[in-house]
Amino acid sequence: MNYIFAGSVPSDIHCAKEFVDLASRSLHSLIYDEEVSLDIKLIIQELLMNGVIHGNGLNRDKYVSLGIDYSSHCLRIQVQDEGPGIDFEEDCEMNMKCNGRGLQIVRALSDGVQLNGNEIIVIKTI
Repeated sequence: MNYIFAGSVPSDIHCAKEFVDLASRSLHSLIYDEEVSLDIKLIIQELLMNGVIHGNGLNRDKYVSLGIDYSSHCLRIQVQDEGPGIDFEEDCEMNMKCNGRGLQIVRALSDGVQLNGNEIIVIKTI
C-alpha cells in the first residue's frame, strides 16, 4: 500500500498542534500498533514545532511544510521551514544546553535522519 500526505501550516503553535493531530489521524489506517503510532506523532510534533519556533521564529507569514510517504513498511517524513537552516552536529550541543532535546528525540525514535539546512527527512520502518 502506498500513502502520501502533504500540507503546510503557518508558523503558529496552535495551528501546528492541530496540523500534527490531522497528520497523525491520517495515518491510523496504516499503523495499528499504538506505541508506534505515538512515536510517529511525537516525531511529527517535534519536527513541526522546531520549524515553527526555531526555523521560522513564530512568523505567521512563513510556513512549515510536511510530507509523509509510506511504502513497503517504510515511512518517510519530510519537514521544511522557511528559516536559514541549521547544522545539526554544531547546533546540537547548544540546543541540549538551552532549548530542549527535540531532534535528539527524533533521532532516538527513527531509523534514519537527514538534515539539509532547513529541511529534515526522517525514516521510520513500520
